[in-house]
Amino acid sequence: MQKSITAIILCIIGAISICACSQKTEEFKVIEIGNAYENREPVMASDYFSAIDYIPLETSEESLLNGTNALTILPAEDRVIILNRMERKADATIESFDLSGNLLEFKAEYGRSEEEFTNVRHIVLKDDELFVFQATRISIYDLNGNYKESIHFQEGINSIQPPFMIDKRTFGILGNDIENKKFCIDLIDTTGKRIYGKPFASHTEEAGKERFIERNGMKIPLPTFPAAHFYTNNEKVFFAQKLNDTLYTIDTKDLQKRASYIFDYGKYIDHKSPKRNLFIMETKHFLQCRVLFNKELFNTEPGYISPTFIYDEASGKTRMIPHNKEFDRSGFVNDVNDDALLFMPEVCSGDKMYQLFDAVDFIEFAERSNSAKIKEVAAGITEESNPVLVIGTLK
Repeated sequence: MQKSITAIILCIIGAISICACSQKTEEFKVIEIGNAYENREPVMASDYFSAIDYIPLETSEESLLNGTNALTILPAEDRVIILNRMERKADATIESFDLSGNLLEFKAEYGRSEEEFTNVRHIVLKDDELFVFQATRISIYDLNGNYKESIHFQEGINSIQPPFMIDKRTFGILGNDIENKKFCIDLIDTTGKRIYGKPFASHTEEAGKERFIERNGMKIPLPTFPAAHFYTNNEKVFFAQKLNDTLYTIDTKDLQKRASYIFDYGKYIDHKSPKRNLFIMETKHFLQCRVLFNKELFNTEPGYISPTFIYDEASGKTRMIPHNKEFDRSGFVNDVNDDALLFMPEVCSGDKMYQLFDAVDFIEFAERSNSAKIKEVAAGITEESNPVLVIGTLK
């Protein structure tokens, strides 16, 4: 009898332990957007960065870049590769610079031959290979722009979002089952075939609702933009629905989503805007995200319509990066170099974060800075120069 009671007690303890473990795995990290929005405080660069370096990119006829809004940067181990979009979005060049800012040769060029690229939608870097996604194919190059091969799509793939890598030649893209109101992860395989995935998240009718414009008495359909997004950085893939409070991690092995973070918007919930979360990037120290506030609904101040938030992994605290009225921009306060520059990372790779800083703005910062370092860099550029590459090294 005593043994039976003992066995029962042990079973109960085991069950409680299992429940406790289960509850523990279901705990989410809460990003307190509303609280951080109301209690604004500067976020110091020294909290996370050990060094911040400024690298002016070589300026020449061969390397002339457009404004920073037209540039996409991909860091590699010994260089950065930049997609330089032209006035027409279909036109682009690809430039490569070493980490001293010197122009490197990138052999592939814009054009219509099999070894060239045109109508570029996205670029992805993986294992020293550059994948250039176009309207009808993926062109694959090495880091020097030497052509390797192409994957031609077997059917039209008009993805407005960057794909994520599953293995060396398989890619995941967001699929939308409009009829059943479900999001899917569709695959593009090595032959360019689109493999339709199983539904993994529900959505509302608005996510697949057809839109039209009237022109000369005719209804012309517009592209359908699903209210969800994949965010990829540092080999990790996140999934968020614009009107959902949950941020999921996508396991590229089994393509399952797992809840990682919860956004607590407080009183700033907006059920009307199809774009609430705009940007997600995670480092070993913090998660960086940008949120869109409805200007009319919340009477948002200038500079705070789309602020950036930092969730600290160690403390669990969320802070919002305030807007600097003097410079009319936001960023980490750079106390690492004790200068005026506001650092707002755009890309993370390994233990480094990157930003392209327009030359005109950089010169303006230098004029107001006491930093000999930033003044020295600014003295070597003009307002017509290529952007300055800012690299922050994480602690």
